[in-house]
Amino acid sequence: MVRSHLDIGTGTDKTNKTDRTDGTDKIQRTDWTDRTDETDKTDRMDKTNKTDRTDGTDKTNKTNKTNKTNKTNKTNKTNNYGRCFESVIIKCMKTLREIINEADSEKTAIGHFNISDTEMLKGVFVAARNLNKPIIIGVSEGERDFIGIHQIAAFIKSLREEYNFPIFLNADHTYSFERVKEAIDAGYDAVIFDGAKLPFEENLEITKKCVEYAKSVSPNILVEGELGYIGKSSKLLDEIPEDVEITDEHLTMAEEIEQFVKKTGIDLIAPAVGNLHGMLKHMKNPNLNIKRIKELREASGVPMVLHGGSGVSDDDFVKAIDAGISVIHISTEIRAVYKNGIKTALQEDTDEIAPYRYMKDAVHNVEKIVKQRLMLFNKT
Repeated sequence: MVRSHLDIGTGTDKTNKTDRTDGTDKIQRTDWTDRTDETDKTDRMDKTNKTDRTDGTDKTNKTNKTNKTNKTNKTNKTNNYGRCFESVIIKCMKTLREIINEADSEKTAIGHFNISDTEMLKGVFVAARNLNKPIIIGVSEGERDFIGIHQIAAFIKSLREEYNFPIFLNADHTYSFERVKEAIDAGYDAVIFDGAKLPFEENLEITKKCVEYAKSVSPNILVEGELGYIGKSSKLLDEIPEDVEITDEHLTMAEEIEQFVKKTGIDLIAPAVGNLHGMLKHMKNPNLNIKRIKELREASGVPMVLHGGSGVSDDDFVKAIDAGISVIHISTEIRAVYKNGIKTALQEDTDEIAPYRYMKDAVHNVEKIVKQRLMLFNKT
């Protein structure tokens, strides 16, 4: 069973409460000491009982054993109740589909934040948990290869179970069916097949294949399709990439999105609506086409996802959410503040070599950005 905050009150931690001010290490050492003391005490009592059985000690010991048994039974009942209660709570957690549908109907958006390591994850998770807002953690092919495909899945699952918190994992920007399948088999909650640069029919065919496989594994796995190319790099840009077109005629069209959704059976769709991956260094990113977002949401019939959220103005975010965006991706912005935090810390103390010290500011920077974005997306 996963140990969580729900174990509080079950009776399992009662002995350790007095020692918590000294940290986890002391708690662990105290537990071993307590167990040893109990064992020694029991052994001494047993030896005494064997020597003095004629003096009525046996009777007292029987009473003690009865009392211990009763206490044990009570503790077990309490612990079992705690376990059952925890199990019920975790099972009652809403699915990612339900959470996105709620955001869609309430005109809010779920924050999707890409991470490259566990320090970034910590910053994102702390911000979300402090605000009590659900989040999606995204890992691209490169990011999940760096962290570990199965390792990040286990990490997200452990956070969800230990804290009973709605945190979900998405295989972001995946370019082949094989890698989509790999993520599904690893237990990801959602996957994206990015066929935006492929011909329409080829994109449709592979996306449909991904949907069919995902649903054969579990109906709760969400599959997102992409229609319209907005670039590939989550980095700081000197200018709009040459292969990215943001004029109206190059944005996703209502007719094609309707056909694409119907024929593939996807759960989510990411269109091109004036957005682009990456952030421009010397100017703000282009404005979103809010009118097109509204048209596409009506035509698609499924929740829509905005990629390339870094660099978008707050005003455009709010308008886009009102027009039909239900999930917003943030990556470049997180990478930039994370790097700056590490850089500043190392400049201030060039002799520091402990990562948990010089990365504190980086984690805090991520937390701060995520908090701002979540408050904006949830209109709080």
